[in-house]
Amino acid sequence: MTRDSHDVEIVLSEHGALVAGPDGAIAALLARLELPATSVESAGQSAKDLFAGLVGIAGVASAFDPKWMRMTSESYAQLQDLGGFKMDAQGLISGVLRGDKGRIDQFLKFDAVGGVNPLMMSNAATLAATMALRSAIAQLESLVESMDVKLDVLLEDNRTAAIGDVQGLTSVLSKAYSLYEKTGRISETVWSQIAGHDSALAQAESTARNHVDNLAVSVGKGSFTARADEVHRVAEGELQHWLVILAAVQANRQRLDVLELAHLRERDPDAVGPHAEEARASLEERRRLLTQSVQRLSDALANTANVGDASRVRNPLRSRKLILEAEQSLRIISAFVESTEIDVTVAGEFEREPWRKSLTDLAKGTAADARAVAAAVPREVNRRREDALLQKATKIQERRAIRDGSAGTAPKGNSED
Repeated sequence: MTRDSHDVEIVLSEHGALVAGPDGAIAALLARLELPATSVESAGQSAKDLFAGLVGIAGVASAFDPKWMRMTSESYAQLQDLGGFKMDAQGLISGVLRGDKGRIDQFLKFDAVGGVNPLMMSNAATLAATMALRSAIAQLESLVESMDVKLDVLLEDNRTAAIGDVQGLTSVLSKAYSLYEKTGRISETVWSQIAGHDSALAQAESTARNHVDNLAVSVGKGSFTARADEVHRVAEGELQHWLVILAAVQANRQRLDVLELAHLRERDPDAVGPHAEEARASLEERRRLLTQSVQRLSDALANTANVGDASRVRNPLRSRKLILEAEQSLRIISAFVESTEIDVTVAGEFEREPWRKSLTDLAKGTAADARAVAAAVPREVNRRREDALLQKATKIQERRAIRDGSAGTAPKGNSED
């Protein structure tokens, strides 16, 4: 079938799409998928080369440069319905969408991208990895925005420096990837700057993930006071810091994956497919480990926030503060889960039981428990009264000292001999 001025050529993955066609036809496609105009942005030379290698220079691709199109899960489902295809989560698919009179409502053909041609297979593998990277970077940007933090400030933090030069690696990889996007090539100079960084990134990611695991352990062990102190530390920025750093390190590893594929594609196309499969499996394993760590921390915070009656009665104000800070931390985890699209169940709000009800419920328990708490409450009240009296006495002494000091330095009158 002959293509016309209403056609849109598209290469699609679960992470996004590259589209080429007239502005009017692309606008019609965006409208059909209920996406804003800002969902489309210009693609660099690397994407143009990959696109041309997959769909061919003929037809629409010869007249229009491809553009990146960001999609939501809803728009992806709509495009599947429109194109009548089902795609494996790891694959690419290409086709031509046909429009008429400002509409996009037909498709010509959708085929899985690949084939026996090694160069075409290497193009497909590199483009799929590129789309996954763009998704990871978008997730990181969304996470940073939702948490209202500055990534460069976090990268400079002493806590981050303790796990390696993440800031330096981010700068080197970002620069290398930017050059690749613009030129479509990896020079030997650039490759020499980034080769061998995989082990440093792997170590940084493992150490950052261990920090998250340690937070899960710390908020779940020890006395009530110790757990409350740890929840406070987590809520005050420790959790936010390590989750954002983890997302940044994972994005860096995906940058390096794409650059390695692009380097292989230029020098050994046959090796790109197996290398891409290995990189994809490694990414899935990293996401599995990340999911486990975040789920453990979420569960630990939820368990600690379920404050028992005895703790509520002994520490009413501290109990309320603990619950509020645990909920704050769980909201941070929810934002991370939403941005990174990992499968973690996060608890919501927790019960805020009145102090009297906790006391009543506790009294229904064993006599020993009731006597222990009954003895603890007066001691706590007396301790607070004593602290208050000491503070008042200290203030009185300070005022007297100031007054005596002023009297001692007052000017004396003239005296007779």
